[in-house]
Amino acid sequence: TTNAPTQPDDPLAAGIWRAALERSERLWLITWFPPASAENWQERDLWARAAFITERPLAEHRALLFNVSPTVAPGRPGGWRFGPLALDSYGVQRMADGIQITLQWSAQDAPEHDYTWFVHLLDASQTIVAQQDRAPQGGYAPTSTWEPGTSLTDYLYFPLPDEASTAGWALRIGFVNPATGTRLPAQDQHGAPLPDGFIIMALDADSGPQTPG
Repeated sequence: TTNAPTQPDDPLAAGIWRAALERSERLWLITWFPPASAENWQERDLWARAAFITERPLAEHRALLFNVSPTVAPGRPGGWRFGPLALDSYGVQRMADGIQITLQWSAQDAPEHDYTWFVHLLDASQTIVAQQDRAPQGGYAPTSTWEPGTSLTDYLYFPLPDEASTAGWALRIGFVNPATGTRLPAQDQHGAPLPDGFIIMALDADSGPQTPG
């Protein structure tokens, strides 16, 4: 535990933080700061480096769970566009108890608004098994601040029962304008419009369950 607010160059706070990140593969951050608070450098650090799993409300606090084991590299080519934004590349890795995903975004044009993205994990019958709907890097990188050429990475983790089969599963991905509740127009890698405003890609997670580490 640390008192707050602290600064990232505070030797005691920085040492405690490094030890927390190295202690295990999962980390709960319990904080009274609101989302995307500039003072909360620990939460900002987690959104930039670790895979978000879930958030649970507590009385006067927020509890956020992250997977802090090494993230999967965004080694698969993308090329889909969502309005002024693009998914340049991505990575998917099946772990022993879940699926780890990395999404590499960029701005092709300067976004006018703060957009949020959604990622839905679909089973073989197209039913949502798990989902995350949020602003880039937990709100610490609002799209209205992106310039053309800005590149940013989001990490997420979907827990699953041990050894669960994901045959035929897929990911559904898109962006939304929260002010209007409408999806941004989506295009495939060849520039053809996708009428539903999202993409669906086969999960095809890398070679079965693996142990985090």
